Amino acid sequence: MRFIIYCVIAILILGCENTNQKPIVIDNKKQKYASEILNAKILSEKNSKIEAKTKKEIAMIEMKKAIETKKIESQAKVQMEKIKSQRELEKTKLELQAKSEANSITQTALILFAVLGFGVLILIYILFKRYQENKISIEREKMRLQKEMKEKEIKAKMAEKLIDALSSGNLTKEQEERLLSLINQKNVLEYKG
Repeated sequence: MRFIIYCVIAILILGCENTNQKPIVIDNKKQKYASEILNAKILSEKNSKIEAKTKKEIAMIEMKKAIETKKIESQAKVQMEKIKSQRELEKTKLELQAKSEANSITQTALILFAVLGFGVLILIYILFKRYQENKISIEREKMRLQKEMKEKEIKAKMAEKLIDALSSGNLTKEQEERLLSLINQKNVLEYKG
């Protein structure tokens, strides 16, 4: 742009003679042409200034756009990280909930088995006690039967001895009656066989 201005000024200066005279006035056509060129140069300078200003503004707008884009991208990244962390947190919560449910099921099963085991122990204890009681009652019955058998054997031996004594004839009538009355009172001869 400056080059064109220098060229125009050089042409205007060359148009003057070097005789220390005042420059010759250029006729209307040339003057009009020169003013158009000058206006065109001024206009082109203004256009170039406007163009430079416009480019500067476009660059500023693009820079603002890039900054906004970076802000939006960083905000999107932050949002994605928040969402990702929330998902991880929810996943962890679900895993912990599943573990706690599994633990509660395990605890419930253990409690149920403990109660069931305790019930079985009580049942075994009751059955053992009954078995012991039955065993004791059987032993008592056995001992009672043995005692009765011994008593009957003793009574039989006594009856045998009494019969032997009566049959021997060594006793007096009075002794015989006494023995018979004694036998009737004690039921010594009571033999069930």
